[in-house]
Amino acid sequence: MQQFKERYLDTQTYANYATVEWDFAEMFYWFSNLDRNSISKEIKLLPYKQFTNCLYWNIIATFIKKMKENKCEECGSQQKIHVHHHDYSILGAEFYNLHKLKVLCSECHGKKHGIRGDK
Repeated sequence: MQQFKERYLDTQTYANYATVEWDFAEMFYWFSNLDRNSISKEIKLLPYKQFTNCLYWNIIATFIKKMKENKCEECGSQQKIHVHHHDYSILGAEFYNLHKLKVLCSECHGKKHGIRGDK
């Protein structure tokens, strides 16, 4: 568990778009060999801003964006793309709930949260 925490929960910039499938597969290995409830608990302990900057989230967000061709699922924009949680109860368990994440541009993401303009 300590190795997982050191590898995935530290704040890191993730920009390896070309190999995101490999990195996602490596995370699958970790999730398959560790107690996913323990992993989820560790992730939920992170302050939200730290969560959104950790490697775990960045690999998942990059993977989802790539799957959805970096297009907003609402309007088709490719500008300022975000990944939105339909339900924050999956925080820390996104790996098993990819269907509850949605790719949105900043404008559509803001609308989901009741905010106008860039989020």
